[in-house]
Amino acid sequence: MKKEQKQVMIDDLSKRLDENNIIYIADISNLDAVATSSLRRQCFAKNIKA
Repeated sequence: MKKEQKQVMIDDLSKRLDENNIIYIADISNLDAVATSSLRRQCFAKNIKA
């Protein structure tokens, strides 16, 4: 990844952090595809942004 691409990602993350007062971090590395898909659907239904 080029430095410019990294900076765009950092800027986007910084903007999201500034706009939101609650942030959740989840480790989904042990979820299978079905569980991951279910979690994503539930987040979408609750308007939780990734």
